Amino acid sequence: MIGLDSLAAWAKAPLLRVQEVLSQDDEIVDVDGVEYYVDVHEFTGQANLTASVYLESHDFDPIVILLDANGEMMEVNDDLDDKNLNAGLTVTLPDSGEYYLLVPSVEPSGQGTYGLRVLPEKLRAYREAEVRI
Repeated sequence: MIGLDSLAAWAKAPLLRVQEVLSQDDEIVDVDGVEYYVDVHEFTGQANLTASVYLESHDFDPIVILLDANGEMMEVNDDLDDKNLNAGLTVTLPDSGEYYLLVPSVEPSGQGTYGLRVLPEKLRAYREAEVRI
């Protein structure tokens, strides 16, 4: 039997959490003749899991691109809103397996540190409830 402490620990566990640096030493992707630096991160998801992706940087304007296991683009986001240049998205994963997140900058020469998190939707609701208490 799973106790409440175990459920709370699971709910707090991210699917992915990284602090990285986007730099000229990273992969380069050519888009219409313009080269962009890009980092690639992998995480494992379960079918029908709703996950929230958050990408934050104070050094560059990030974009987050979600790919499925076959490399097909599922979702992309540039800005959270008109006043927040960080990126994020919420998606229900269709299959269990590996997913990939690409992290480029809006500007081809964009570089710097960033934080990337993938959280189960239950975690977001759990944390919002903690804030209200």
